[in-house]
Amino acid sequence: MPKSKLEALLMKNIDKINSGTTDDKGKVNNAEMLLVEVIPATKNFYFDDKNLYFHYSPYEITAFAAGDITIPISWEELKTTLNPEFKKRMSINY
Repeated sequence: MPKSKLEALLMKNIDKINSGTTDDKGKVNNAEMLLVEVIPATKNFYFDDKNLYFHYSPYEITAFAAGDITIPISWEELKTTLNPEFKKRMSINY
C-alpha cells in the first residue's frame, strides 16, 4: 500500500477510539490536538480479527493531554492490500 494512502487512513480514523479527550458533546476529539499535518505510519502496531491498530505515545502526534493514541484501520479498509494467506489465517472474509 502506498505510504500516502495509509497516512490518509490514519487521518480519517484518528477519532475512532477515545483517548480521553472529548468535546462538550462527548464526541472524541483527538484530531483537534494534532501536532503534525500528516500522521506517519509507525512500526508500533498490532492487530486483531477486526482491525490493524497503530499506537502513538504522548507528544508523538498529539498534545500530551490527549495521552496515548491508538488509531484503528479496519480490515475492510485494507481488503485490497491483504495477502490471501493472511486473510485465511485471520478468518477475514471481505
